[in-house]
Amino acid sequence: GTLLLHAEQGLGDTLQMLRYLPQVAAQFAKVWLLIQAPLRGLVQLPANVSLLADGQKFPPYDVVCPLLSLPHRFATDILAIPTPIPYLDIDPERQAHWRQRLANSAPAGTRKIGLTWAGNPSHRNDANRSLPFAHLLPLLKLPGIQWVALQVGNGREQLAQHPEILDLGPELKDFSDTAAVLEQLDLLISVDTSIVHLAGALGLPAWLLLPQVPDWRWLLDRDDSPWYPSLTILRQTGHDQWPELIERVRQRLQQLQAPAALAAAEQSTEAGRAQLEQKQAAAAERQFWRAVRQRPWHGRAMSGLAVLAWKQNRPAAALVFGARACRLDPDNPEAWSNY
Repeated sequence: GTLLLHAEQGLGDTLQMLRYLPQVAAQFAKVWLLIQAPLRGLVQLPANVSLLADGQKFPPYDVVCPLLSLPHRFATDILAIPTPIPYLDIDPERQAHWRQRLANSAPAGTRKIGLTWAGNPSHRNDANRSLPFAHLLPLLKLPGIQWVALQVGNGREQLAQHPEILDLGPELKDFSDTAAVLEQLDLLISVDTSIVHLAGALGLPAWLLLPQVPDWRWLLDRDDSPWYPSLTILRQTGHDQWPELIERVRQRLQQLQAPAALAAAEQSTEAGRAQLEQKQAAAAERQFWRAVRQRPWHGRAMSGLAVLAWKQNRPAAALVFGARACRLDPDNPEAWSNY
């Protein structure tokens, strides 16, 4: 039969649920997909799935389903969330443009970290999830970091007073641009808005800053996410306690520069490599992602994910992870040999 699959809520919701597309495609002869225009350039389309344009007359279909009903339709629980990371594409031309644009934006050895602090103001929970820009000022004093603003629309008012921040917001035409920028960064730090889903779906490291009462998908009492293995969650300890949370972010960024962070990521990576040799793929994958969360720019963890993806017959993912490993650790011959 033929399915009409459509977006029904926000951009982040759509990005989160596109992971189900291969499973949906396997159950129907034809799938028509209707999603928000800014996301269309990111979708990996199975052969029997076609995108519908805004305003296009619906073709005949037998079944209709909104994207956010897919976890229910596939009886998803916390142990059975499909995570074929990455499950979105980055346009090669955009990738080349942003690679060149950011190549000399900071001195060698400087970490490039993206920032987003405000979501869509029309969201009914925006006052709870968005962060006043002034609370971020302590982070700007940290050495060795090129801060990159990815904020578009609301919340950009104070950026003109901070020329030390590389402001890319006006240059981002759509999510394909944003994806290509994220690929060139070492880390994203963001409140709960759609760019977090984008980074997670691409398997890029991100720190999610959450209010005390979070959205349903982020669960409670954990600092990781079963939806996105590259994501680290930092939560408020009390209502509207942004200053305390930002202080923890500042301390954590400082700790990443210490030898202990490298040692921890190395230990996790080596554990993953040993489990991969023993053909324990799921355990190895968990260790590699743990290393990414421990040290977002750990190239050997990305190299491990590349080898794992190749062994899983996911060559496109292997190439993505291998290219990242080479970018993060260009002097490591192992990264290049795996790539």
